[in-house]
Amino acid sequence: MLDDAAAPYISVVVPARNDDHGGKMLGRMQAFLDAWFEQAERYGLRTEIVVVEWNPPPERPRLRECLKWPAGPRVCELRFLEVPSEVHRRFRNSRAIPLHQMIAKNAGIRRARGEFVLATNLDTICSAELVRFFAARQLERRTMYRIDRHDVASSFPPGVTADETLAFCQTHVLRIFTRDGAIEFAPDGLRVVERRDIVPPAAGIRLGRGWYHLESLDDAPYRWIAAAAEVIFEKPASTCRLAIDLETGPSTGGQPLAVEIADAGGRVVAGETIEGRCTLRLYFPGALRQGRFYLRTPRGGVPLTRDPRWLNLRVFGLRWEPIPEDSPAYPRHDVSIGLDFPESGLVELTVDQRSGPPLEDVSVTARDAAGNVVFDTATGGGPGALEPGDAVNVPSGLHLTGSAAAGKPGRGGPRWLLEVVQAAPARDWNACLQAPSPAARHMADPAYIHMHACGDFTLLAREDWFALRGYPEFPIWPMHLDALFCFAAHHSGIREVVLEEPMRLYHIQHLSGAGWTPEGEEARLARIEAKGVRQMPWVELVQWIDLMRRFSGPVIFGTEDWGLANETLAETPV
Repeated sequence: MLDDAAAPYISVVVPARNDDHGGKMLGRMQAFLDAWFEQAERYGLRTEIVVVEWNPPPERPRLRECLKWPAGPRVCELRFLEVPSEVHRRFRNSRAIPLHQMIAKNAGIRRARGEFVLATNLDTICSAELVRFFAARQLERRTMYRIDRHDVASSFPPGVTADETLAFCQTHVLRIFTRDGAIEFAPDGLRVVERRDIVPPAAGIRLGRGWYHLESLDDAPYRWIAAAAEVIFEKPASTCRLAIDLETGPSTGGQPLAVEIADAGGRVVAGETIEGRCTLRLYFPGALRQGRFYLRTPRGGVPLTRDPRWLNLRVFGLRWEPIPEDSPAYPRHDVSIGLDFPESGLVELTVDQRSGPPLEDVSVTARDAAGNVVFDTATGGGPGALEPGDAVNVPSGLHLTGSAAAGKPGRGGPRWLLEVVQAAPARDWNACLQAPSPAARHMADPAYIHMHACGDFTLLAREDWFALRGYPEFPIWPMHLDALFCFAAHHSGIREVVLEEPMRLYHIQHLSGAGWTPEGEEARLARIEAKGVRQMPWVELVQWIDLMRRFSGPVIFGTEDWGLANETLAETPV
């Protein structure tokens, strides 16, 4: 065992039993151990892995007899704690639930020796960037660390190095569990456009991060957003605009909502204030044919009674529209252009439109007598750079004289415009399921934290785990108990930090129904029903969250003997 001078910086707590849970369990656990051992050694991370073997099946060997680990001196210690079947049988549902996951994690957390404790599961793999962050020893107390979970294919290669395992994980991501929920990926690496989604298929519009899951109202699909949502686009033509059909949500508190458009670099390029149901018409810079932007709501965030999320905007659809000739955003007129070809090789042009309000930008394509494109200049937004074969149109109210080198594009800055078309007045959300909380104005810090897949990665200082008395020790199906702990941590004054890219947590996919996945939810619910056990309903979790928000304090379910404190558990160090 490690001496006191080499006490672990991080303890990694994993509950398990040798019952092939989820299929190929030993292979997934071996990949987890191999990757952690190799990277901890490489980056000098003093750590320990605490495997809590709960209720071992009598007909199978112990896990330590089935797994491999490196020999010789190392910076990582491996400890096996065993919770015998006679202890397991004291809990309700002992026949239906052979492993009480949260109680097992508590037993390991209680006996961990690291300064910080990471509660996770046996089929997770940390990226090199994440382990390097741990090794830098910059973790802080009174902080709860969370991270997005990247699900990867289960066909990972066995018996390979950590680098080979990580290379496989990087190229075989199936979905990501973010603060906003699960994002499914298509073969092109972008988010899947679901059947009857808010964007048409193959329309050059894709959704990135920030969108909640797809819902429907009177058979009409929609998605909620909170603070910001990403849109990836490819315009079908230069002379088109994007129409966004949306509605202000209950988290606006019944007030008008400022909506911003931010470009790929995060710079705000357009904005409007809206209220109720309306359509936003977004005009892109003329030379910009593809890219991404963010639909943002800098305000809002009023907490709701029956939903823990912030519901600032409800978006019903995004679609392309042609820009009509009489569009108020881009009034255009046919003009004649005088061209002169001096010996210098430069094309001189003069565009003269003496009526209407002054505009900043213009785009012109000019051809010679043979019909060849001489140059295509775009000085910024305007109606967009013209394609060969298009008419030569420019905005009204503009006087321009300039020159451009023959055959080369012109210069100029991009320009975005946003137009609002009102459709319906604001809804009274107080009479709806998503009603704002009547106590919202009195809540001190009603945050919406990263609660998705938190059972696979929750990291706090050891004393903070003890102050909160670990996870709720309900002998039921463990769904939502980890999220309940995370909200209790937040309302005890522990700040949340979500570790960002390139740090990643990979999760090896397993059989449907063994844990929560979108495609396995039906099988999981069938298993629970067949076992005749209870899980915490979503509505009950939300009630506990609302209670903590109202009273600005945690709900702590554990007693002083949490984590089997009064039990002497057999320990086998490796």
